[in-house]
Amino acid sequence: TLPLESSRPAAPPISLSPPMSFSLTGVDDEATQRCFAHIHDRVRATLVRGEPVTVAGGRPVRRTLKLLRALARGHWIVGEEYVAACARNRGVAVDPAPFEEGMLPHVPGAQLSRLSGGGR
Repeated sequence: TLPLESSRPAAPPISLSPPMSFSLTGVDDEATQRCFAHIHDRVRATLVRGEPVTVAGGRPVRRTLKLLRALARGHWIVGEEYVAACARNRGVAVDPAPFEEGMLPHVPGAQLSRLSGGGR
């Protein structure tokens, strides 16, 4: 016979909201990397819930696994200028929309992926 109660602990609840993400991919510029590292935690804490941002650097933009994952998840894909704008704003996240516009020629489909909800 089977016991009525399981001896295993209950599984933690599954969160359906995406984790907050502020990531950098394809950036070789050391100054941008240092600035990103300096403001990362503060910007991440001020991002709008459910609006993860991935900064894609370099021209042409390298198709890294991190970038493809961000596209699949519907992240904002912005350029390195976003890091500088957040730094000028004292580490507080700024609206990523103007920075996404500049990336559209380099990462076609980024906006469509985000607006359709990515793989959520």
